[in-house]
Amino acid sequence: MLATTHRLLRNVKSFAWRKLRRRSVPHALVLMYHRVATPVEDPWSLCVKPDRFDDQIRALRRIADIVPLEQLPATMRAGSRSRPVLAISFDDGYLDNLTAAKPVLERHQAPATVFLATGCIERGEPYWWDILTDVVLRTDGLPGRLRLERDAGAFDWQDETLAKSPVLGHPGRRRLHAALWRWLAALQDGDRRGD
Repeated sequence: MLATTHRLLRNVKSFAWRKLRRRSVPHALVLMYHRVATPVEDPWSLCVKPDRFDDQIRALRRIADIVPLEQLPATMRAGSRSRPVLAISFDDGYLDNLTAAKPVLERHQAPATVFLATGCIERGEPYWWDILTDVVLRTDGLPGRLRLERDAGAFDWQDETLAKSPVLGHPGRRRLHAALWRWLAALQDGDRRGD
């Protein structure tokens, strides 16, 4: 009971501080997207479906001023009655940023900044995490045992149910995907690619 009371008081204090701060300190919001697509698998929930993205931008346009990212510092505002200011950004530079997001942004006159991963563009390769998703979550007949070795260490996995697992939705595949992702994320880029 005492812990709940302390938590409630802390939340009320935090809310009051944020409200007071909003009145006196200029503020803005940056919304970061990755993809506007409907993939078969989206293990990290990076995708927003195109129709949902359209709904989001329409709603944001009604309640806020959407400005280019580089103009955000100059347009931040203080005051509880001022219209919110926000910028939209896309990380990674997926092709669907151009083919699916751009038409929606143009229709609603909403500027956005796209950050590109030039290394993948230069190599003409997909991102390693997309390759991992394709191999582990979309490939038939995974082996029941897997061992990978790199200078930074080895990866061992054994799950005999994988050999007969369905391609979509198998929990063993999801566990393997998450474990491989953690191992690969810790490697240098060259080690991941096997250079």
